[in-house]
Formats: sequence, C-alpha cells, structure tokens
Amino acid sequence: MANKIFDSLVFSPTKSKQEIVTALVAAITKREKADPTNNWIARVSHIYNVGENARASYFVIGDSLKEQKQLSSNLVETPVAQASNAEIDEARVSQIVDEKLQEQSSTINDERILQIVENEIANNQTLSELVRSEVAKNKTSLDISDIIAFS
Repeated sequence: MANKIFDSLVFSPTKSKQEIVTALVAAITKREKADPTNNWIARVSHIYNVGENARASYFVIGDSLKEQKQLSSNLVETPVAQASNAEIDEARVSQIVDEKLQEQSSTINDERILQIVENEIANNQTLSELVRSEVAKNKTSLDISDIIAFS
C-alpha cells in the first residue's frame, strides 16, 4: 500500500489537538474506505501565532496505519528540528519523480515483453505458413527434419 498525504490547515486556536486528531482520523477513515489501496496521512499545520498550539505542525495517521506500524497514537509529532517547507517540498518532488520513473520502467519492460511475444507469434505464424505450403504440395506428412529445416 502506498501512503498518500493531504494537508490540513488549522486557522483557529479554539480546538484542542485531540479534537483535531479525532476529526482527522474520521476523515482518513472515510478516504481509506473510498480508496482502500492507500494509507492516508494528514499533515497538520496550525497557522496562527498566538495560543497553545500556535505554529504547531504534526501528522495524523489512520487506524489501519497505526495498527500496521504498532503505534500507540494516531498523532505523530514532528521532531523539534523541523524540516523547512522547501526541504519537505523537495523530498515530495523527489518521491513523485521516483514513482514516475518506476512507472516508466515497468511500462518499458511491459513494452519489451510485448514486442518479444509479438515477434515470437510472427515467427510461429511464418512456420505455420511454411508447414501449410508443404502440406499443400501434396506431402501427406512432415518429418521432424522438414520442420527443423524451416526454423
């Protein structure tokens, strides 16, 4: 399963972290029901300057990922020495590029396999046509040496 991240911006200091986490776990559960092939993670940013959680930043994960990783909470605090937004964006872009390269690689491999299979089919059709032409020349049967001679 892949992990998908969505942003949740908190504009008001009136809600506690626990209220926010509870609401986001419900939202994540809803997303995971709609898209069961992915684990959803909320990246939370409090974008106000005054209050208990002013400028706080953390992640909220769904229950399935929490159980999978054997964590005790859906709240995952970011380290004190937080990465800058530019570093986070750079890491995300790098991740997207890696995913695209993997997709291209598998597409290329699929195309090569398809080409090999098509060539083999073409070779077999050619062999079939040669066998039919020999049978049409009033040969009642073909020996293995006849077949080998055609290949």
